[in-house]
Amino acid sequence: MSPSKNKRPAKRSLGDAKSLKLLVCAGLMIFAGYLIGTTHTMLVYKATQFSAQQLPSDTVERESSSSQNRLEGLVVEQESSQARTAPARVAAVPTVAKDSNRRVFEAENMYREVGSVLSHDDASGKSTAFGAVQEDGFLNYGPFTREFSGTDARNEAVFRLSIDTIVPEAVVRIDVSADGMVIAQRSIFGHEFVAPRTFQEFPLAFMSPPEGQQVEFRVHSKGFVGVHFDNVAVTQVTEDRQ
Repeated sequence: MSPSKNKRPAKRSLGDAKSLKLLVCAGLMIFAGYLIGTTHTMLVYKATQFSAQQLPSDTVERESSSSQNRLEGLVVEQESSQARTAPARVAAVPTVAKDSNRRVFEAENMYREVGSVLSHDDASGKSTAFGAVQEDGFLNYGPFTREFSGTDARNEAVFRLSIDTIVPEAVVRIDVSADGMVIAQRSIFGHEFVAPRTFQEFPLAFMSPPEGQQVEFRVHSKGFVGVHFDNVAVTQVTEDRQ
């Protein structure tokens, strides 16, 4: 019985050795798999880093180009906006058309506080000074002439105007001033126009101011309707014509 008991422990030791080898092999395989996975991860990381390093230059270039395009667009838009809102220019010296003792001052060549110059086929100079609705102010003033000063004569200024809509309110005030002081004025009501968009003449008599004073012929739009001012014709009345 004793010999048989001594052989059994030897068999268990041999089995344990095989199990250990299997465990070692399994461990090596696991470790190899880990190394392969880690190596793959590192390669992917390196490739990502390399791509990330290459992208900024391209991205910066694209962003720079895009920013430049946006800036150019803003500049063009700003210039366009400035062109739309810039006030129309007026001549430094208004144009005067002479015919005997009659002087015609074209509206488009005079000074103005509000409004703009528009083309108009029915106007004497093919252009008018136009005051839109809600534009309340001097549609025309000037020309600061001394031609009608110091003559002790009676004069007549005829303003050629039209309005877009007939209304009952006073739509325009015309006046003659000398050195900034009003010497004659008249309010014109909408119902005084025979038809809309039709030019009509409105006379205003005035006496010549003292010598040396600068005379203006002014049109003040009330802003109730659109107003076109074509010209003002000024005639100095002589003793022979009275």
